[in-house]
Amino acid sequence: MKGIGVLMLKNAALYSTQLAEKFGESYYTDRMFHFNCGVNSKIPDFTPEAYKYKYAVVNRKGDLIGYISYEIDSTSHSAENFKLIQFKNKSIYMGANFRDIFDSLIANKGIKRIMINCASGSPFIDTFEDIFEKYVGYNHDIKGEPDDIVPYIESYRCTLHECIMDSHGEAHNGEIYEFLIRK
Repeated sequence: MKGIGVLMLKNAALYSTQLAEKFGESYYTDRMFHFNCGVNSKIPDFTPEAYKYKYAVVNRKGDLIGYISYEIDSTSHSAENFKLIQFKNKSIYMGANFRDIFDSLIANKGIKRIMINCASGSPFIDTFEDIFEKYVGYNHDIKGEPDDIVPYIESYRCTLHECIMDSHGEAHNGEIYEFLIRK
């Protein structure tokens, strides 16, 4: 996958040593809390696995900026378990990379559902909200080739109040975004 702008998505296995170091530096921080959607500070395994997509986010110089992963459930034709972390302070391009992945999943003829979970205060919640607002309240037609069946998307959001505890004992809301792709 290419990525957008100045950041690129690369196979995480190629950056496993650097990723492990960056995750180690992020241990017990808000970054890890939002990455794991809770205090379960588990460093991911970067080895390739079937139906699990793991990307290092790097800039043009090859500097590691962040990490994005998700899973495809081949039974339900869903993309879920999204995990995002940025190792530098707020990068607008990380959101653009996520949108790139989101759009490619919508274009994938096999995906019927995309679900995103996050804790309130996530640095990516604005990106998730932008995507949600794009599709909320109506069925959004996606342009296709003349012979294609043109899909539309239904979007839903649910807030789970004070369901996620951080390491300081503070409760946070959980946000669930669900997108159903009808083809």
